[in-house]
This record gives sequence, C-alpha cells and structure tokens, in this order.
Amino acid sequence: MSEHVEQAIITILIDDYAGYETQFLAQHGLSIHVKAKLSNGDEFNMLVDVGQQADPIIRNAEKLGIELANLDAILLTHCHYDHTGGLREIVEKARNATIIAHSQIFRKHYILKPKIRYVGVPYNARISELEKIGVKILLTNSPVEIAEGVFVSGEVERIKKPKLIESLVYEENGKLIQDQMLDDMSLIIKLKDKCAVITGCSHAEITNIVKHSQKVAGAKVTTIIGGLHLIDKSEDEVKEIVKELNELKIENAYVGHCTGWRAIATMWREAKFKVEVLHSGKKITLA
Repeated sequence: MSEHVEQAIITILIDDYAGYETQFLAQHGLSIHVKAKLSNGDEFNMLVDVGQQADPIIRNAEKLGIELANLDAILLTHCHYDHTGGLREIVEKARNATIIAHSQIFRKHYILKPKIRYVGVPYNARISELEKIGVKILLTNSPVEIAEGVFVSGEVERIKKPKLIESLVYEENGKLIQDQMLDDMSLIIKLKDKCAVITGCSHAEITNIVKHSQKVAGAKVTTIIGGLHLIDKSEDEVKEIVKELNELKIENAYVGHCTGWRAIATMWREAKFKVEVLHSGKKITLA
C-alpha cells in the first residue's frame, strides 16, 4: 500500500453559516482544520485558509478543543481577504506552522465594481511582516506532498475555462491587469483507495479541480469539501456543473461559503451524490 492517510477529521472553524443552535460564530469567510492520521502512525495538523478575521476562528477553535499552536501547516488557497484576513493573528498563535501558498498570492489585488476596493492579502500579513514573527513560508506553483498522502494541488490545469469576475484586477508596474486567479489551489487528501479535495472558492472551477487532483494524487476523487463559488452562476450553469460532477462519480459534497443557497438547492435536486451544507463547528470524518 502506498503512502496515504488512514483517517482525517475535518472541522469547519469558520463559515458564512453558523448552523442551527450550534453556539459557534460565523463570518463571511472560510477556515478548515484538518487532523490527519498518516499511514506511518504520525499525526499532521493544518488549516486550510484563515477566514476574514481571526477572533471568531480562535474562539471556535477553543470551543472545539483545537490547539492552533500545534499546527504543522497553513494552506492559503488564494489571495482573497475572506480567506487570508486572519493570517497575522493566527500565525502569532501557530509560530511553528509553515505557510503554503502560490508565488503570486501577495500581489496587489482589487475589485473595481461596484466601486474600487482592495480584496487581497491584508498588508499586516505581507511577507516582510510574517518574517518578523519568524514563520516559515513556502511559495509554490507546483503540486507538493506536504505529508504522507496530503498534497497541495499547485496551479490547477484549466481544461474548462472558468467564468471569472471581470472586475477583478491586480496592479503590476503601474498597470491594472485582469486577474485570472491562477493562485487558486486546493488540498488533496489521499486515503487508501480514494481522495478528498478541500477547496477555498474553486475559482479554477470545481470540475477542473477534481480532474487535476486525481492526476496529482493518482486516485479517484469521491469527496469535495469547501466553497464552489456558484453563488453568481445561473441555474443552468449550476445544473451543467452538477451534471459533470455526476459523470465524475462524486459521492459526497460538503459545500458552503461562496457556493450559495440557491445553487445548493439546485444541487439537492440534480445531484446523484450526497450534498450537505457546511457550518461553523461541523465535523467530517474521512477514512
């Protein structure tokens, strides 16, 4: 048996939805804790994204008994503030963690409509600021195995052209360039004979992410966890994506954040796989 994860406990530390009577906090953002038991007996702990603000994440983690000081890694799936905003404060509690991200994640990233607004990594979490804390930073555009059976996807091969927000731009040498969101990456967890993918916003398009992840890990993706960014898609567009996921034989989708309630309702109607809604405090066990 090749290197793999025996079991992974996925805990949603923050999502846009707090759930019903959970007593957890919510915010517009996403942060997911991964506790993986590796095939060699080791344990690996990490975060996928750090939400928009650290305080509710820290409070939820304390309520869940999750020690942020024990983190081995923090993956930033892309630059947007609702996935990177809590970085500085989280890193101060997790000084031994390695931050992993795309090489262009710290670009100056704006949205122009309905009015210009900076939406990138906060300035208090730039490389120079993080280095003052002493944290380690790994910037990679290629897939990398960060623990036995745990992969960062690297840049996703875009077989299908994603529908991106036209008003997203970045500044480079005094010019504004339409942003293709090439920094959109995911986490891949390889179990014994299958894979799970944890996404941030799926700007690279979820079917591309699934196909790319299968190539990286060498196993079939059966589970999707995270945001799918279907909130701004038409019903026909959502139906087409669900049809493709049906064809890819997805078995479970745990979705939230930017997926959108209307799109989730369409998924419930059209999907041949199980669809569940994420919320702060939700736990998912993979084995």
